[in-house]
Formats: sequence, structure tokens, C-alpha cells
Amino acid sequence: MVLSNGVVMVASLVIGLLACFGGDKEQVKEYSLPGGDPQKPDIIFVSIDSLRADHLASYGYSRKTSPFIDELADQGVRFHWARSTSPWTLPSHMTMFSGFMSTSHHVVDDTVRLDSRIPVLPELMKESGWLTGGFVSSLYVSEVFGFDRGFDKFEDFDLHTERLNLGRQVNAELVVDSALKWVKDQQKGKPVFLFLHFYDVHYNYLPPAPYDSMFDRPPQKGDLKYKNYFYFLKKKNKVSQAQFDHQIAQYDESIRYLDDQLRVLNDAFAAAGRDVRWVITSDHGEEFGERGSWGHAHTLYAEQLRIPLIFSGQGLPKQTVDQGWVGSHDIAPTILSWAGQKLVSDGTDLNPYFAGKALPERPFVAETSRFKTNKISLLEGEYRLEWNLKNDRAELFQPVLDPQEKNDIASENPDIVARLKSVVEALVGDSWEAQQDGFLVLKNGIGLHQGRKKSPFGVKKGDRFQLLPFDMKFRFRSTDGMDSKSIFSSIELDRLSEGAPVKYLGRNSTKKVDLSEENIRLLEKMGYIHTEE
Repeated sequence: MVLSNGVVMVASLVIGLLACFGGDKEQVKEYSLPGGDPQKPDIIFVSIDSLRADHLASYGYSRKTSPFIDELADQGVRFHWARSTSPWTLPSHMTMFSGFMSTSHHVVDDTVRLDSRIPVLPELMKESGWLTGGFVSSLYVSEVFGFDRGFDKFEDFDLHTERLNLGRQVNAELVVDSALKWVKDQQKGKPVFLFLHFYDVHYNYLPPAPYDSMFDRPPQKGDLKYKNYFYFLKKKNKVSQAQFDHQIAQYDESIRYLDDQLRVLNDAFAAAGRDVRWVITSDHGEEFGERGSWGHAHTLYAEQLRIPLIFSGQGLPKQTVDQGWVGSHDIAPTILSWAGQKLVSDGTDLNPYFAGKALPERPFVAETSRFKTNKISLLEGEYRLEWNLKNDRAELFQPVLDPQEKNDIASENPDIVARLKSVVEALVGDSWEAQQDGFLVLKNGIGLHQGRKKSPFGVKKGDRFQLLPFDMKFRFRSTDGMDSKSIFSSIELDRLSEGAPVKYLGRNSTKKVDLSEENIRLLEKMGYIHTEE
């Protein structure tokens, strides 16, 4: 698919755009890609970290942040109500790759990774004859957590060290340039599957010149005073409306910068006459003061879980807007169907619904345990439940009628809240079974067993129960008051001997990750890990 009237016009348009914004014309490079496979279109799967759907013009935003993405949306299928399964990078990308929601794959912390026996999208695309290339810009989508599986070429730019990540040198231009150089070196007639992860829209929102003054004043020395969610939350710092407006403008400018890089990528494929199918999405959104703070990972409201989802390109319907609910767990099954593959997962192949067929009603579960939270969300029918498991507080919203989720109607609808809580318990299932009578002593978590249970809670032999967060550590206390010597968790199953007081019933989908001291230092500096003072 070529998104213009010709190669010459495309190249002229890109140069003209860059000239208008004062950009560097050297950015327009001659890649001379080889021809592709006319029977198998190339697939470019783009994940834009922290991108809210409602900051794209195609989703109704007033600023022209995304002209190229909007062209893709106009010439393809745009899902108006798409949701992530998690408000932070690692679990949400694991969902994109596996087709399982985070409540199924259980990769909910940076100490775990997916079991290698569970197939992922790049592996199956490679099996189906596509050359696979992954180019990513965050530690949480790097080889440290197993995201290199199935790729012929995987480039994480040494992000598991501080060398590049903190310097923010892995920008969209580098990602696109690296991907195109790899495609240029591939054999003619071979289709490629590209996974591109971009970090430019993630905080600190630092678009390069001239984009950094496109919608607002240029950045100034005090703009990064609030470095992460913890600083904002703990020190109770307030942000003026002018500062918030500037931060949002910088965020929007970052989208605009990235959008131009995607156009460069498209133009290179178009010049080679290669047919492309695009998938554009995000892992999660971003809070801009809706709950009194900014950032992500700590709640499950619309500003964090509503994401864009666009399918566009060769052979796909055009000018289609679907109003049904879909999720990031639907992406892998949909892409794999283009390769003749079926994926056993929580997701649904969306291809039958591209032409307007009504989507089936399904429940959507999300969770977060980051930043010492423990929250779970359920969207079912017209209602969404936000359940804070730490204090048992529940909120109830009607997302279609109240897209920004400002009106909590839980107090007027206690029966609906109670029903949705029971649905949550059924959907997250039972990962554990007691092998003897006793008590569970939980560390920073809760149990679900015929309702929410605080530590310690009693179990009888044969009782099945769930623990949240899924990787929580706990001890077993016998009825005579003696604690077991072992500390159990789903990522330390080697402690579960034949005579252990508990049995794990899950799919054993996670493996322990031991982060290096350098990894931990990096994550602390980036605001992902908080060390108590």
C-alpha cells in the first residue's frame, strides 16, 4: 500500500514537511530497499509508549499531532474503544506478544518473564516465512525480559545498561534508521515483520528542535522539576496550569516528531514498491492531572488504559471506524491470521470484524501492582469496575456515557458492584490449592477466596484460591501456629516439594528475572523503581 500518488510526490512531501518545521534535510535518506513478496505483505507493528488515543486527531484531538497516523486511520480500520490490559510497559507488551491479558500471563513485575514454552508473535511469524526484526527503545521491551524471542534481528541498543537509555539517544529517528538499514540488507522477495517500539512520547517529553516549540514555548531549565510520579506524590508539589499546559504541549510535540519518522519509514517501503500492513497502537496512556497527578502505572482509569488501535494497508478495508470494545490482547491473533496461524490466547482475531460485523461482548480485565498499589479493573457491558484491593474501595463507571470516567456511580449501584467483584474473582481464577488446613500469611497482597481476604486468612485442605499480585510472596502457617520455613511465590516454584502445604495450579508462565545492580540503578533513575528514604 502506498499512501500517496507516487514516489516522487512522497519524497517531495517529506522534504517539504521537514523544511516547514526547520528540520534537517539529511534525515531524508536514500535506503533503496529490495522488493518484497507480492503474495505476502510486509507487516509493520508499531507500539508508541505512553500514547493516549485522545491525543490523536483521528480520535478527535484538536491539535494536528499525527497527520501520518491519521492518514493510516483514514485508509484503514480504526477501533474507537481499544483498551490495554495494564498501565505500564512490561505487562502490556507481554500481552501484545502472547495474546494473553496480564491476569493470565502474570508477568506483572520486573522480576519475572514469560515462560519460553508459551509461543509469542515473532516466533510464529518467523515460522510462517517472514523475516523478523525488532527494534525497541526501553529496557522493559528488551532481551532482559525475553522480547528477543523469534526475531532474526533484535536491537535493543544496549538499553539494559545506562549508556544509552538515560541519555535518551534511542529516539525515533535512530529506531527507524536502524530498521530500514536492516531491511535494506535482506534478500529480495522476502516479506518482513517489523516490531518497532518508540519511547519518544514517554515522560520526559523531550522532542528535538524544531518540534520542541511547535505548539508552545521552547523548553526551559525548570521544566523537569517533577521527575517522576513518586516525587510528585510524596512531596505534594503542585503544578501550575501554565506548567501543565506546557508539559502537555511537549507531549504533543513528541507525537508530532514521531509521526514524521513513521512517514519516513512508509516512504522508504513505498519507494521500493513493497506492500505494507500497518498496526499502530500503544502500551498505555498517561495521566495529565485527571486524578491530581501525572504519569502512569498507578491507576486503571481511562486516561491510562484507553489506547489507539489502527490496522491499515494492503487488502484491508478503508475509512472504517469500529465502535466495539477491543484490547491489546487481540493484536497477536489478528496479525497471525494474516500468516495463516491461529493463536490459543485470551484474544480474538479481529479480521472478521473489520468490515463492520458486530464484535462479541467480552469482559476485559486489567490490573496493576506497581508503586505499592494493588488494583484490578473489569469492563463488562456498559460498566467498568475499578477495585482497589488494598482498601477494598470500589468505583463504578459507564465509559461510553462518561469517557473520562469522572462520575463514580458505585454508591448508587451496590448490587452491580458486588456482581462485578464476583465476576473478577471467577475470571482471574485459582492459581493455588491448599494441601492441608492452615493460614496464609501474605506479604503486601490479598487473597481471593469467596471474596477478598486479608492476611492471614484461613484455608481448608482442598480449598482453591488466588493471590494478588500474582507474584506475591507468602508463608503457610499450620493450625498449631507454626510458620513454614519456606517463602512461597509463583516464581519460586522450586520450593514446592511433594509435601508442601500448597500446590500451584497455574500454567507456570513466569520465570524469575534477577536484575543486575546496574539495571536497578537505571530503573531508579528513570522513575520506575522507588527506594524509600
